[in-house]
Amino acid sequence: MRTALRYVFGEKRLQPGNFKLTNDKLRNQEMLVEFRNNRSTDVPFNSIKKLTKLTEKLVIDSNAKTHDELTDLLLLGAERVVISEKVGNKELGLSHAISDKILTKIEISIPKNNSQEYIGKKIKIYITLPVKFLG
Repeated sequence: MRTALRYVFGEKRLQPGNFKLTNDKLRNQEMLVEFRNNRSTDVPFNSIKKLTKLTEKLVIDSNAKTHDELTDLLLLGAERVVISEKVGNKELGLSHAISDKILTKIEISIPKNNSQEYIGKKIKIYITLPVKFLG
């Protein structure tokens, strides 16, 4: 199984580790970068260009709300991009129609008295795409 590094982008650096976008330790790595902003228009496109040149494979979770925003990220060089299932069926359908490089983020709340392992045994999800829990 492949392992990807997971970072949160903030103030032109990647956390944890406080890495600059030009740090050689990131070179040729597979990574997921999450942009924790309220609007996808806040995504720093120049920073994404730097990351795509540095890394081997880049997955971007930018809180995108439309298929157009995902297209922009793919054109900048992202290997895959993430959209939340909360955007609705129309945008999910359009997003998956433009590319097979779209990942859908599904948020699942687990009651405090149940573990992830317990829930995993009780729920069977049939998905055609590979799924990997990060973090």
